Amino acid sequence: MRRSSLWISVVSVALLVVLVLVVVSCGSTTTTSTTVAPPTTAAPTTTTAAPTTTTAAPTTTTAAPTTTTAAPTTTTVAVDPKALFTQYCQLSGCHNGVPKAALAVVTKVIEKGKESMPGFADKLTAEQIAALAAWVANGGQ
Repeated sequence: MRRSSLWISVVSVALLVVLVLVVVSCGSTTTTSTTVAPPTTAAPTTTTAAPTTTTAAPTTTTAAPTTTTAAPTTTTVAVDPKALFTQYCQLSGCHNGVPKAALAVVTKVIEKGKESMPGFADKLTAEQIAALAAWVANGGQ
């Protein structure tokens, strides 16, 4: 909403400036007074133009407020795979020790589950799954 209001203000000020410039340039025609030398037989003739007054409308320029928004910063928090294992595997009564398996197998089982073990792809982030799988594949180290 603020951007559209800002845009309308900027366009309005620009149009006002253009209008003032047009009015000023239209009203600044120069009028000259010409005196013609009289012919020898005619009476002298003088041409006088009516005075012209041009008044420009007062202009007010208001600077639009500037809003600076900093890009959001992402803080990476280190994943604690031991805490994840304790929370999701030991406290649920499923594992008393760290199972032994290759990294690819552990990753797949954590994501999709196996037998009575549920998958955790919907509960853990990809980063958490990768850290937990590496920790388990390394024997809990």
